[in-house]
Order: sequence, then C-alpha cells, then structure tokens
Amino acid sequence: MEVKILGLLTFGIISILLSGVFIGAWTEPVRLRSKQAESEEHQRFRTRLAIVFAVIGIFLLLLGGLTLK
Repeated sequence: MEVKILGLLTFGIISILLSGVFIGAWTEPVRLRSKQAESEEHQRFRTRLAIVFAVIGIFLLLLGGLTLK
C-alpha cells in the first residue's frame, strides 16, 4: 500500500515538473527570446500539454495525499 502511495506522489511531482518545462517556467532569458519565434500553433500545443500534465499531477498528488494516513 505504501509503495502505491509513494508512486502516486512521485508521478504527481514528475507531472508538475513536466508541466513547468512545457509551459517554459524554468526558461533562461536567452531561450525566452527565442521562444517568440515559435508559431502560434506550437505555443498553443505546448500550453495545452502543460495544462494536461498539471491537471494529472494535481490529481495524483491529491489522490496520494488523501490515501496517506
């Protein structure tokens, strides 16, 4: 049981980190300027992907936290 809870929490944290990577939360200023060259379609795709990972991460963290006693 503890392994499942630890797995949920781990995958939740990984999902949140991936969400930050896709949305560009940890981007250097040089890369931030180069992101402006992206197409609008590519930006929308990355934002949607980041939101999906964030929702999954939050869900897994909540599920892991609720089952932790």
